[in-house]
Amino acid sequence: MTTDRRPNRRPRSRWGPVAVVAMCALLFAGGGFLVLTGLRETPPEATPAPDQEFSLSAGEALALDRLAADLPLVIPDDADLGPFVNTAPVTVPAEVRADTVQAVSGRAGGAGPVAGAGHPVNHLYIPSIYVSAPIVPQGVTSTDEMELPSDLRQVGLLDTTSPLEAPGGSSLIAGHVTQQGHHGALYFLGRLRAGATVVTVDGAGAQTAWAVTSVRNYRKTSLPAAVFDDSGPRVLTLVTCGGPIIRTEDGRWTHTDNIVVTATPVP
Repeated sequence: MTTDRRPNRRPRSRWGPVAVVAMCALLFAGGGFLVLTGLRETPPEATPAPDQEFSLSAGEALALDRLAADLPLVIPDDADLGPFVNTAPVTVPAEVRADTVQAVSGRAGGAGPVAGAGHPVNHLYIPSIYVSAPIVPQGVTSTDEMELPSDLRQVGLLDTTSPLEAPGGSSLIAGHVTQQGHHGALYFLGRLRAGATVVTVDGAGAQTAWAVTSVRNYRKTSLPAAVFDDSGPRVLTLVTCGGPIIRTEDGRWTHTDNIVVTATPVP
């Protein structure tokens, strides 16, 4: 499947609900989604598991003490997280106008659009777990596996789900937890608290703030179809690997599960 990399002009998905569910079964079967490649001798480190799984309504999440939910995760001083996990405090920049967006190349972290005074567009911020990651469009491969960015600092938006500016449906953003011995941008995803703030910036520089409503651990073969639904209620879905680590028949190490975080827009 080809990926339309024009963030504000992506055509609506032609995949019906039945086709999406079928694709999901193929996508996650046998650890096909977020598979750790190249680790044939040494298994990856275990993923930080959710402190507590929960699922709240939007009203319940928004009624929580969200300042407490946004307190930064405490990372031990001796933790070796590698070069791709941000551990510096994350500040979400002020929202910018669409007419200030421009294409810029040669920036640190790669070429792409910026807005205003160097503020990036197509970006994910999760201050409580130090995430500040470019969002790049991703499709699926010929074997129905979701593509992911090769740069572990980036996360991917599945282009069969809703774009960031959509009024409805699920926008599914996925990223590596580990790959080839390195930790990825969403390494601490499972540690998000109920009500924690997530901010997405779309291709026009418009921000959407979200409040975390659930953190769940699913078998890769049992993900709910709602995470791929581009026509249901508006929701942000964040996904990375989790659960036990097994070795496949072809010698690859992979996690059996996915950590799935959902978030609701903040009015």
